[in-house]
Amino acid sequence: MLKDIPVVPYMQFQQYAAMVYYGLYNRNLDSATIISTHQATKESLAENITLSELMNTSNNQKYHIPKSHGSQLAEKTMLENVRCGNVTAPPYSDMNDGTVVGTLSNHDPLRQAKNLIITQTTLITRAAVDGGMPSEAAYSLSDFYIQQVELCNTENEVYTLSGKIYHTFVKQVHEIRTQNYSPIVRFICTYVEKHIFEVISLNTIALELGYNTYYLTTLFKKDTGKNIKNYILEQKIALAKIFLDTTSMEVQEISERLAFHSVSYFCTQFKKYAGETPLSYRKTVHSPSKTL
Repeated sequence: MLKDIPVVPYMQFQQYAAMVYYGLYNRNLDSATIISTHQATKESLAENITLSELMNTSNNQKYHIPKSHGSQLAEKTMLENVRCGNVTAPPYSDMNDGTVVGTLSNHDPLRQAKNLIITQTTLITRAAVDGGMPSEAAYSLSDFYIQQVELCNTENEVYTLSGKIYHTFVKQVHEIRTQNYSPIVRFICTYVEKHIFEVISLNTIALELGYNTYYLTTLFKKDTGKNIKNYILEQKIALAKIFLDTTSMEVQEISERLAFHSVSYFCTQFKKYAGETPLSYRKTVHSPSKTL
């Protein structure tokens, strides 16, 4: 049914709205009023979107989406999941679900969907290469899927295929990054990914596996070159960077979200792994020179 809904350029829509308003109230409606009303509506909607709706968690804490096309948080989280091969992450809702995207094709919803998913596939492919997937294999797989996208006859087919593309690349990166790990170390990595928003205890992991903590620490260090505590903190700080970059969440809120026992401890660990404080990092990534 979507293909039968008329799509008009935004400026033309403004003209129609002004004409209807004049017909109803016998008064002119300038474009500035329409734009400000539209912007206020977008901001109101953004404030009502919870983090749990994007991250599929039970926590109902709110945050603000930057004024840009789509959700930077959702996109960066998706790419980070691909880069890390995070197979435990919630399924990524396609970039056209619950977000605002640019007009990639006028009057053709199917072409819009194809262009959107081809763009998404390109980003995912680059993230997979960053995650360790051989570039030749990654781009060959990307070419194959883009050809499959072009063969789709409906928007639903396109968006269904987008989910398959995402999960295939995540699985490929996961297998490459963990191919030399023992099954126990793979379990620990998966456990950390799955419980990243909780307090993760080495004792709890040991109980889950039935081994003592010394054995697990030694084995993990042997396979990854890191101790388990540092690995957990690295994963949490990586996610904290995404929150600082793409949302207006307060530092305390991010600290609580990632289950740090205090804000001061979070800030100390963030500076240790990122080289600067959370607020300093946020200023750096949002500075004009960084944006350019």
